[in-house]
Amino acid sequence: MKKSERKSDYIFSFSVSQKTLNEVRDNIQNSAALSSIQLLMNGLSAIIASYGLLANNPAIIIGAMVVSTLIWPILGMSLAIIEARMRLLRVSLLSLISNLIVVLGISYLLGLIHKNFSLTNEILSRTSPNLMDLIVALASGFAGALSLLSPRIGTALVGVAVATALVPPLCASGILLARGLLGPAWGAFLLATANIVGIHFASAIALWFSGFRGRRRMAEEGVWGMLFRFSSSLIIFLLMAVILTLNLKSMLDKRVFETKLHQVLEKGISSLKGSYLSSVRIEDIGDRIKVYAVVRGPQRPTPSFVSDLEKKLPRPYNGKKIQLEIRYVPITIVDSKGYHYERKAPEIISVPVWGRYWIFFPRMPSPEE
Repeated sequence: MKKSERKSDYIFSFSVSQKTLNEVRDNIQNSAALSSIQLLMNGLSAIIASYGLLANNPAIIIGAMVVSTLIWPILGMSLAIIEARMRLLRVSLLSLISNLIVVLGISYLLGLIHKNFSLTNEILSRTSPNLMDLIVALASGFAGALSLLSPRIGTALVGVAVATALVPPLCASGILLARGLLGPAWGAFLLATANIVGIHFASAIALWFSGFRGRRRMAEEGVWGMLFRFSSSLIIFLLMAVILTLNLKSMLDKRVFETKLHQVLEKGISSLKGSYLSSVRIEDIGDRIKVYAVVRGPQRPTPSFVSDLEKKLPRPYNGKKIQLEIRYVPITIVDSKGYHYERKAPEIISVPVWGRYWIFFPRMPSPEE
């Protein structure tokens, strides 16, 4: 057996031949370098993704993910870290930053051109990243690195590009930034950053276990040596994990609050005969949470009913005060047997005045009658 085809014999390594390691190494470092074709492909990917987001079309967005080549500079950074190759790290980092600027710039420009387009669900869904997104990125990073090492699963790199979706959140950030929505724009950019950090962290570990060590003395350092070189990436990963964990907790608290809110409102509205809760909208307004509930029915809610129901609402997840506003839509319920929940006709009350004269006026029934 030739020396170049000898299997890597490092401890904890997968069974990958040295020839394959050399080929993968060359493939990563060549693809990670900044080039005009790379900038063009990511620029086209940004155009496709931006219009897919504006059109709310998932199929177009998936096409943009496949076209993108952003994953290569990230893999280049991972390889540079585990083999202690500072030049490759600088080249990969420059390539990544340059491509990120191109994608953000194009999406920002398209966001200005199409400023009158409404914000779609595909855009808004990328503004609230959480820990689950980082977990997906980790799995994708492992899959991406391992797919390079086996010819039988080499096409899996396309699936990795789709799973992590690096370009769409960047384009969503650019579009939102063009409209001055800094908070949502930051959320979308944070999602892209989480994907980059997750892929980088996981792919570096996968490459190390596959036998990439660089020089022999680097191989002899073992796990602790690799962790020392990888400390900055580890710190960034842990910081990102903490931020996204807090985001996940906030999201879960919000969903629990909304679920309890709907349950209390539905139970309270059901006490009005024939009425039902049509829709609920929640707004965070300054120092309070305002709840708009649309109620349909034959019986109009009273201010006292709204006040009592407001007191039963769950405490908001952010500790703010809660205010309930009911918007009533009257309806008539009728079937073959006749009208249901009809209000009584007004009674005529007569009051004698000066013996022979009478004053007649109606007594309107209360809303509860």
